[in-house]
Amino acid sequence: MISVSHKHFFVYTDLLQRRYEYMRSVYLGLTNINDALMFYGFTLKDYNNFEAVFSMYSFPGLLGLKVEDINKPKCKQHDIRNTTYINRKYGNRKISYMKCPTCNHIFSSKQGTALYRSHVADKEYCQVITALAEGMGIRSTGRIFGIDKDTVLRLLKDAAEHCRKVSKYFLQNLHIEECQIDELWSFVMKKEKNLTPLDEIAGAFGDQWIWISIDATHKTIPFFVVGKHTLKNAIALIQGLKNITNDHIPFFTSDQLPHYPEALLRVYGISKIVPSTGRRGRPRRPELIPPPSLKYAQVVKTRRKGRVVDIQVKAIYGNDEDIKERLESSKVSHCVNVSFVERANGTLTHINKRLTRKTYCFSKDISYHKDQLDLSLAYYHLVKPHKGLRLEINQNGRRWQERTPFYAAGLTDHIWTMKELLTYKVP
Repeated sequence: MISVSHKHFFVYTDLLQRRYEYMRSVYLGLTNINDALMFYGFTLKDYNNFEAVFSMYSFPGLLGLKVEDINKPKCKQHDIRNTTYINRKYGNRKISYMKCPTCNHIFSSKQGTALYRSHVADKEYCQVITALAEGMGIRSTGRIFGIDKDTVLRLLKDAAEHCRKVSKYFLQNLHIEECQIDELWSFVMKKEKNLTPLDEIAGAFGDQWIWISIDATHKTIPFFVVGKHTLKNAIALIQGLKNITNDHIPFFTSDQLPHYPEALLRVYGISKIVPSTGRRGRPRRPELIPPPSLKYAQVVKTRRKGRVVDIQVKAIYGNDEDIKERLESSKVSHCVNVSFVERANGTLTHINKRLTRKTYCFSKDISYHKDQLDLSLAYYHLVKPHKGLRLEINQNGRRWQERTPFYAAGLTDHIWTMKELLTYKVP
């Protein structure tokens, strides 16, 4: 008969073994670290101390880790660049440690970057991500650099998550004078005509339209939405754009898609109370009316046999005089057009292999579809110079000053490199 102490011993050994195997899967990248914490009852998502013990003491340290060590509150100074390097390194690549001046917490110098916890060398990491951002496919990138396609996908996901944070940090309280909106067709896994009834219910496969908005002056793409061709996604695009801009309402232009007038009215419209008629019955609901500052015009194209034979301009919100006044004050447009957003669609198709119409590199998972878009847009905004934004300077033997969209908008002061993008620590 087994005593109580022996029972506790075997239970403890079993939990210890399970914990070791779970930590090993985290180390190999097979399991998310948040899932590991929840598996052992740690509800706090912050795991700085968890990773510090892992880096310094490896698995033995994890097996002896206490819950109270994980639940220590995070110091706000960890993500600020006033930390100091200390004379201690780890790993085969001799990565430096940093020390927080507030709480004396020690952590990796790569924490807060896309290169954190990556087993790929920094130079090769940047080259792989640059290849993906320039329009190469997953498998072709893996063959060129001699790494597995699953490794390329993991690097893409880490880089996209970091690029998403960087873009969100810069795209705040924007002032946009003229905004063009449009949709770009793409698909995931299979085309719409090949969907099964179950696929249609799930909504993750088939046509996935990329709803984008562009600042016509600085060529920035402040917000985009990936989804079906529905009014809901049109509203999400306009609402997301409103959330990252200031109180100024841009001058909107688009094609003749019927979703945009309703979406603009729902997001920017003001409620007007309908006066009572004095009759019996339920009172009428308040009506939405466009504010006086909302100006919106459509470009209506007439096609015959696939070719545009006529173009008309239709003022939706505001009259013709209001539209003419906005065009006279515009720095880039002399007429109502959607040229800039359509050119941006062409750029995205060029630098994103998943958006090419006839290719084997189409997305099989919508999450990777969005990840590639986040990477492509960050590369477009910060790293890739835009020929339409260069300035003629004629100084020191240089005729042109190259600029990126963020540089032209005053959000940055120079053209970034890929390494700067991947190692930028968001405050």
